[in-house]
Amino acid sequence: MNIEIPEQDKLTSQLLNNIGIAIGAETGAVALPTAIAMVRRAYRLNPLDVGRMLNLASLLVRVGEDEEAEHLLTICLKREQSLWLAWQIMGFIRTNADDMIGAVACFKRAYDIAPEHGQRKFALAAAGKGNPRLF
Repeated sequence: MNIEIPEQDKLTSQLLNNIGIAIGAETGAVALPTAIAMVRRAYRLNPLDVGRMLNLASLLVRVGEDEEAEHLLTICLKREQSLWLAWQIMGFIRTNADDMIGAVACFKRAYDIAPEHGQRKFALAAAGKGNPRLF
């Protein structure tokens, strides 16, 4: 089955996504829920864009909506196993669930895909801190 997203929906999705990400960088009680609403709308307009799913998952983790974020990341990773950011966010979800072995595995996968990004190095080290058996 081949789904075609209308060009206008793609453009609107990109605009909403960019605005949502900009709002998400702001502080305040209204900023994050507004950002999530914007990126959620962007995702609904273009559900084939893994970037929209990654952005929404990242925002959802920030407000503790790990279950929905994990669902989106699972879809992303089924489409493309080499999405380092998806693995990194999944590592944060595993950390939040006190699954340190799972967290390290996710952070390691992110690091193996793109070791040049310092955040993944930090996340991998932080998850394994005090538990050398994980490595």
